[in-house]
Amino acid sequence: MIRLFEGAALAEAYALSRPHTPAKIAEISMAYINKRSQPAANGKYKLMVDIGCGSGQSTEIFGKYFDKILGIDPSSEQILAARKQTKQQNIVFQEGTGENIPIESETVDLVACGQSAHWFNFAKFFKECNRVLKPDGCLVIHGYDLPKIYPIRPSDSTCRKDQAATAQRLIRSMYDTCTFHPRRKHIDNHYSQIYDFIKSTHKTRNDSVKIKKQGNLRDFVQYITTWSGYRSYMTTKQEELSELHGKNNVTDTMIADVDILAKFVKKIQAEWKIEDFELQSIPLDIIFDCFVILSERPLPDSVE
Repeated sequence: MIRLFEGAALAEAYALSRPHTPAKIAEISMAYINKRSQPAANGKYKLMVDIGCGSGQSTEIFGKYFDKILGIDPSSEQILAARKQTKQQNIVFQEGTGENIPIESETVDLVACGQSAHWFNFAKFFKECNRVLKPDGCLVIHGYDLPKIYPIRPSDSTCRKDQAATAQRLIRSMYDTCTFHPRRKHIDNHYSQIYDFIKSTHKTRNDSVKIKKQGNLRDFVQYITTWSGYRSYMTTKQEELSELHGKNNVTDTMIADVDILAKFVKKIQAEWKIEDFELQSIPLDIIFDCFVILSERPLPDSVE
C-alpha cells in the first residue's frame, strides 16, 4: 500500500477539511447487499470493515446497519483522529492495510473503502477481500472527483455560473501543476480501471451521488492543503530553495513566491473581484461528484 497521509498535523487537517461521505452511498450499498444476503433478526448485519478509513469520513454513515464496524488505516495518526471524532460505540479503529486485513476468513458482510482503493496493491487487496468476506458478502469501493465551487453571494445566476467556470479553470490549472503520484489517475477516471479489474459474478456502478456542502474560501484553501500532490510539490520547491540559498536563508516570501495555492487565491480574488474581502467571508457551495463500485465477493485473481 502506498502511504502518503502520515503525520499528526496532516491527520488533523484531513479530519477537519476532507468531505464526509454522504449517507446516500451507505443506502446504495445496503440496497445492493440486501439483494444478496439477509440481516440478522435485529435488522443489522454482523460485521463491516472500512479499509483505508483515514479519519473516519466514510465510516460512520454505515453505523446503523452493522453490529460492528472495524476501520483500518496504516497511519497511527489517522486512527487517533478517527477515534477522536467517532461517537458510535459499535465502530472501532485500528492500524492495518488492505493487503493484510486483520480479520478471520469468511467473517465479513461488507468490505468498503472510500477514496483509498487506488493506493492498494490491487492483486493482494482483492485476494484479501475474497478471503475475509462471507460467501454472500459484498465489496463497495467509492470516491469523489475534483470539487467545483460556486459563490453563494451573487444573486445573478449567470454571474454565478461564470464565476464557477473561472474557479474550475483555476482549480484545474493548480491541480495540473501539483505533483501527484501516478496512482491518482484512478480518481480522474472514476475508478474505471479498478472496476475492470474486479472479477465477480455480478458487479455494477453508480455515478449519481454528489457531496454538497457549504463553507467559505478559507475552508476550501484548507482542503487543498491536504492534497498529496500539493504537499509533494511544495516539499520539492522548498528543497530547491534550500539548495539554492541555504536552508536557514529561505524566507516566507520565497516560499510564497513558489506556492501555487497562494497564487490560486490571488487569481480567484482578482477574477471574482474580492481582493478586499477576508477569505472566511466568501461563502461557497462546494460540490464533489462521487462514484461507487459495488460487487459480490470478488474472485481472488481479480488482477492477473
